[in-house]
Amino acid sequence: MAGTFTYTFDPTNVPLDAVRFTLQDTDEDNVFLWDQEIEYTLTKNQGNVLRASLEGARAMMAKFARMASREQSGKYTVYYTGKVNEYKSIIDSLEDQIGSESGYDIHYGGIDMDTVEEVRKDSSRVHNIFHSERLRSEYLEPVERM
Repeated sequence: MAGTFTYTFDPTNVPLDAVRFTLQDTDEDNVFLWDQEIEYTLTKNQGNVLRASLEGARAMMAKFARMASREQSGKYTVYYTGKVNEYKSIIDSLEDQIGSESGYDIHYGGIDMDTVEEVRKDSSRVHNIFHSERLRSEYLEPVERM
């Protein structure tokens, strides 16, 4: 049994429409999420449209991920791996928007080497024995640090 699909073109006043608009799930001939599924994500996220949209995007990505990587019908071929990547981008964008609304910044990158050295020199910290100097084999020549 299929669910119901509605889109009233009013994302400003109808949270379900806002989620559909955010995910571009507005075509009743090509439904990705049913109204009941969107209502569930809205309820679970206390009506927060961005968080409900994030959950919906993850569900849509999971649907595409479990499909065959390619489907052919006559002269047309659909590659679902591209859809997975598209929804990964949507998910990343929604996570950034939620992060900026929440007041925290999202940082990309690694740990500064000066910070690593400061932690290693701090005698009050318990040190992990698995940093590179201790993993070198006794059979290898020691590598000089530059």
